[in-house]
Amino acid sequence: MRSPLLLCLVLALPAFAARAAEPQPTPAPAAASEEIPYWMIGRFMGRNDTYGGRYVELVIYANGRVAGIVDGRSVLEGVAKGERIYVEGAELIVTRTDDGLTTTEVGNETNVVIYERL
Repeated sequence: MRSPLLLCLVLALPAFAARAAEPQPTPAPAAASEEIPYWMIGRFMGRNDTYGGRYVELVIYANGRVAGIVDGRSVLEGVAKGERIYVEGAELIVTRTDDGLTTTEVGNETNVVIYERL
C-alpha cells in the first residue's frame, strides 16, 4: 500500500520559506535515461486535495531526478521518464499546462494535482 504522504508530496508541493537549502539532486539511475521534455524541468507548486490538501513543491531535474517536498518538510525522491514520474511505487502521467503541469496517478485517476511553475 502506498503512503498517502508520499503521493501527496509528488502531487502537490509548496514553496517553503523555513527551508534554507534546495533539495540536492542525486545522480540519475540508468533507468532515467529517457529524454525529459524541456517543459517538465524546473520547480513547481501545487496542492493535493485528494490527500488532505497538502502542499507539494515538485522539482524535476534535467537528469530525470524528481524531488517532492510535502508541507515544506518531508522529502520524497523519484524519477521522471518521458512524460511520466515514478515515485515510491506510484506512476504519474504528466501533462503540460499554460502555467506549469498537471499530474494524474495511474490507477487512481481522481488523484489529479495542478502545479504552477515557480
